[in-house]
Formats: sequence, C-alpha cells, structure tokens
Amino acid sequence: MLSAAGSGKHAGIRSVRSWLLAVMNSAVAGEFIPEFAPNIVRWRKNRQEAMEAMQLRAPVQQSEAERQKAKAERIKAIADLKAMFHGERNDRRG
Repeated sequence: MLSAAGSGKHAGIRSVRSWLLAVMNSAVAGEFIPEFAPNIVRWRKNRQEAMEAMQLRAPVQQSEAERQKAKAERIKAIADLKAMFHGERNDRRG
C-alpha cells in the first residue's frame, strides 16, 4: 500500500487506525500475506550494518563534504529500496 501510494497508484492511507484494523482482520481471516517482509528485514539489516560500519570509520565531527556524501548514500539507499519494491511488483505481474 505504501509503495503504491508513493508511486501515485493509490491514494494512500488516510486513517492509520482503519488501515491497521483492516490488516488485522485480513490476518485473522487468513488472507494477509506479508510478501515484502523478508526483503524489508534483509534490507534493514544490511543498511544497519552499513551505517554502523560508516559510524566506526567516521570521525565525531564530519566535514561538509562528508555530510553531503552520507546524505547522498541515504538517498541512494531509499531509492534502492523503492526500486526493489517496484521490481518485485513487476516480477509478480510478468
């Protein structure tokens, strides 16, 4: 849902409470399939390890160039995650 909303294919979640209730009801009915969960877990673990490694290498005070580089890396990580979701969705359709 969040991926579809981010790409303009869905209006988005207007009420988090209602959305969560719908997800819980579908889980109780055996209709909920957490298809993205394994990839999200893997992505979060890899990203966390990369961030920890970067913090160990980085000095306490970063220069402006280092801050810009870290920002660019975060932007790329988010773009990679979005691409992963879009690719999976297209793979399932194909």
